[in-house]
Amino acid sequence: MLANLTLMYSKNAKVNLIKEKELIEIDNVTSSFLNEDDLKSSENFKEKVEAFYRRYYNYSKKIESKEEKKGYLVITFTDDKAENIISPIYSKDKNKLNIIYLVNKIDRVLKEKKDKELILKIYREEDFLKTDYNYAANNIGHCLQLINTYGVSKTTIKQYNKLIKIIKDTILINYAAKKDEFPTSSYFHARKIDDIISKKGYGYIKPVDIRIKTNSTLLSQKNYKIEKEPSSKRKESHNSIGDYYLDYLYEDREEKRWRKK
Repeated sequence: MLANLTLMYSKNAKVNLIKEKELIEIDNVTSSFLNEDDLKSSENFKEKVEAFYRRYYNYSKKIESKEEKKGYLVITFTDDKAENIISPIYSKDKNKLNIIYLVNKIDRVLKEKKDKELILKIYREEDFLKTDYNYAANNIGHCLQLINTYGVSKTTIKQYNKLIKIIKDTILINYAAKKDEFPTSSYFHARKIDDIISKKGYGYIKPVDIRIKTNSTLLSQKNYKIEKEPSSKRKESHNSIGDYYLDYLYEDREEKRWRKK
């Protein structure tokens, strides 16, 4: 799965600082910098970043927030014909480049949280977990149904922990321990799941209410339609990095039965 390191205001106002590279290659670059500002001011990226700000000067001057004027630096990739994003990692998270560290972190955090909605979200969104083996031998359909119906409790904790183990085992199924080698797809899956866990509220990508100076109304230029969230979802917290994009409309994903498609 190829990805881009993208500086953006919206899906129509962006620049790729790194284009069509494996996620682990991008992570190796970003993790060599202290933070986003350090990366953007570096010799390798400064010229592209400054060109981006010049190009969209008229766009950005309508944004009130100084922080939002900077745009948002994210990793973008196309999955099932839809563009998605995950957060870059910087030097403080460099340990995540080690896939064993990363999956152990996923395992530990999920066990600490004991969060019904989080585990269901992971299985709903990560199709690589829905293998014939996991349905037949690991009976994930039954485990997910129990968690979906009864939540995480003393009576379902065994199934919950089993679902966590399946995540770890499926990511590492092709890991060669002696050589410390793994497919880039395994790293990609681990990073995506870690990103879901790391985002407070586990929010879907939705636009922020960016206001302009002229009339304090939502910025709604041509082709930048803002849609309201379904009422059933409004109570959720949306504090993830995805909240900052004007053009990624809220996707209301209906609950599906836990069976193989």
